Amino acid sequence: MSQGNRVGKNSPDHRPVPARVLQGVAFALAIVGALPMLLLPVYTSETSSGGSGSPNGPVVTEQPTSLAVNGPAIFVPLLIPVLLTGLPLPVRPTERPPTAFLP
Repeated sequence: MSQGNRVGKNSPDHRPVPARVLQGVAFALAIVGALPMLLLPVYTSETSSGGSGSPNGPVVTEQPTSLAVNGPAIFVPLLIPVLLTGLPLPVRPTERPPTAFLP
C-alpha cells in the first residue's frame, strides 16, 4: 500500500470540521427545533355544542398552537436552547474557548 492512499490525521484529505461551523449548525438546529413547537398545532381539544345532556350533538375539534394556548410565556423555554447555542457565535475566535461549549 502506498503512502498516498492512506487517510490519517496528517493527511491532506483529512479536514476536521471547525468548531465554529459546528456551533453554527447547533444554532440553526435549535431554531429549526423551536419554530415547529411554536407555530404548529400541538394541542387538540374537542367540544360538543349539544350540551352535557345531548351526546348526539356535533363535535368541534380545535388544534391550537403552543403560542395560542400558553401565550407569550412559551417563548422563555423555547428560547433557552437557541440562546445557549447562539452565545458563542458573536465572540471572536481568540476569546471563544472560555465561552464555547465545543472544544
